[in-house]
Amino acid sequence: VTSGLNQTGTIVVNGHALDVVAGDSLTTIAQKINSANAGVTASLINGGQGSAYLTLTSANTGAANGIQLSDLSGSVANSLGLIGATSVIRQPITNGALGEAFTSASTPVGSLMNASSPPSGTFTINGVSVSANFATDSLQTIASNINAASTGATASVQTVTANGATTYQLKITGASTPTFTDPNGLLGGVGVLQKNYGDQLVAAHDANYTLDNVSLTSPSNTITSAIPGTTLTLLSGTVASPGTSTLTLATDTTGIDQKLSAFVSDYNAAVN
Repeated sequence: VTSGLNQTGTIVVNGHALDVVAGDSLTTIAQKINSANAGVTASLINGGQGSAYLTLTSANTGAANGIQLSDLSGSVANSLGLIGATSVIRQPITNGALGEAFTSASTPVGSLMNASSPPSGTFTINGVSVSANFATDSLQTIASNINAASTGATASVQTVTANGATTYQLKITGASTPTFTDPNGLLGGVGVLQKNYGDQLVAAHDANYTLDNVSLTSPSNTITSAIPGTTLTLLSGTVASPGTSTLTLATDTTGIDQKLSAFVSDYNAAVN
């Protein structure tokens, strides 16, 4: 885990570009990933010569939080076995695809990634070539380039606000799901496409549960929105043998009494 791997290139992890040089070992690469604060934890398993492994774990659960991995230049992620050769749409939506979440729609993508050498090149949508330059093009510029190329697909930038943070994603849709080719890794860089994981230990997925026979999903096992004022914690269960619990909800009369008493005390204090 400490020997140089003689690998060079730039990998992208959840929208963060990380340069790898020839002297970097598995330990060095893990440190670079962890230092990027990309929402991914890199760990090492050292089983001796020929049995050293780099593992990546997402900090967030849910299907939408699968780790974004790509080779922006070179083939480090592929050579390490983190990704394979087959590209698929990373976040499929109805008749289209969503890209990785970035912090700005107007800043050049290369700057958002912290890429030392932002790439440029072309990709195709429905067989029509589109140019992009990560050194100068923002998500909005890339969307405009796609629309100007008359690919038969429509591109836009989707704004998402969650937990007080606003992010922006490239959104590409068509009358049916567009076809993509990505010879320069640009669509992979912005997270529209994702090469298959080399060895996926646990897939990112949502929790499935039923509440009063209503089928629901959640990215987390802690659910606060299904029943107002109530927190549900999913513990265990499988499709063949689902876990079950009975919930009984009642008025919190003690809590109401305490709040009324506090109001009376505060009111009297204010009057005095």
